[in-house]
Amino acid sequence: VGTASTAELRRLRRRRIGFVPQRAAGAVFPHLRADEQLGQVASWRRASRDHLDEALDAVGLTDRARHRPPALSGGEQQRLAVALALVGHPPLVVADEPTAELDHANADRVMDALLAVAAAGSAVVISSHDDRVTHRADRLLRLRHGVVSSETSGTRATAAVIDSTGRL
Repeated sequence: VGTASTAELRRLRRRRIGFVPQRAAGAVFPHLRADEQLGQVASWRRASRDHLDEALDAVGLTDRARHRPPALSGGEQQRLAVALALVGHPPLVVADEPTAELDHANADRVMDALLAVAAAGSAVVISSHDDRVTHRADRLLRLRHGVVSSETSGTRATAAVIDSTGRL
């Protein structure tokens, strides 16, 4: 990607990377209904429009499909941002605090959707302080001052701890 043009990078981001920003307003189009937004992203990713209802259902927004973001709550906008990121099962999904504005039931629903796309073959990277997220991760990297300080993989009790100089 180091030699890619601006247009090539834009195409790469649109087609191959799903992104959920910490603030949902940065990911949604305020002038489009939820279903229209999913259709737009599906067209960018050359994904089948047949699965758009599944994306809304996965995050619990089926009944809000014909609403624009200003008519959605902050949590609903967050869930819409997650649905947009998952359309077409992009190879990489990056989510920054995807459960920050959600109650427990909707946080679980979002995590289920993210884990389902991971099980289908997408790489899912989540940045979060939320224990509801970290307890469900396959691999957990903890950062301290922007540097990896520990790593835990799977359900094993073993962990790698890295000191401030980078020693294992």
